[in-house]
Amino acid sequence: MINVIVKNYYTLYFMARQQIHNQYSGTLLGMLWAIIHPILLLSVFWLVFTIGFKTQVVGDKPFLLVLFCGLVVWMPFGEALGGAVQSITGRAYLIKKIAFPMEILPLVSVAASMFSHFIAFVILMLMFLYYGYLPGIGLLTLPFYFFCLIFLLSGISWLLSAINVFYRDTSQTVSVILNLWFWATPIVWDQSMLPEKYNFILKINPLAYIIAGYRSSLLHKDLILPPVEETLIFISIATAIWFVGTFVFSKLKSSFADVL
Repeated sequence: MINVIVKNYYTLYFMARQQIHNQYSGTLLGMLWAIIHPILLLSVFWLVFTIGFKTQVVGDKPFLLVLFCGLVVWMPFGEALGGAVQSITGRAYLIKKIAFPMEILPLVSVAASMFSHFIAFVILMLMFLYYGYLPGIGLLTLPFYFFCLIFLLSGISWLLSAINVFYRDTSQTVSVILNLWFWATPIVWDQSMLPEKYNFILKINPLAYIIAGYRSSLLHKDLILPPVEETLIFISIATAIWFVGTFVFSKLKSSFADVL
């Protein structure tokens, strides 16, 4: 898998750029939607939690900053998986007619979703400026958590895209799972609200680890290294998903053209 990606990195880049272009082409506002969407999403949660539930702070941090540190991870995560699951079936013409490195197709959606991640991150930095709360040296750990996000997405994307070729209801199932996953992850709620006996749920939720890492990197002035126990659990789960995803994709790809 790695060799195929390295050899075809330009193709991956070109297809990701084209997917971003196609996503906004033909719309009245074009790429402005990449800015409008996260702002609208944040506005909804602001109305519900800040105005409705009177939630102003989490600990000593502004609620909106804590919230958006989670959303900045969730938005590209959901977008990437939503696109990756149909990455093979949606490009059947490439599978049927030419010798194409199929391994990169699920990663196109992952790479394209990083554009949304970048836009959301810029908005987040503007929010930090508004609150007068600038990140500190903790930012040094952010690249590690970003790599964790890419690594996790890659494994899941290969797995789901391969399964969807044979079971087309996979994409519908993923939509349901993503909705449940969102609320099972401490994005709009604080993990301190979860009873201690259920903390194991967060430990086996790899996305919860990444979001906690982003918040630690962005909201703390001091350098906080990734916690050892949680990091080992995440690496174990993400690596298992990655190997299962690559194994399933490699075993099934020879049958893609026949099924499609």
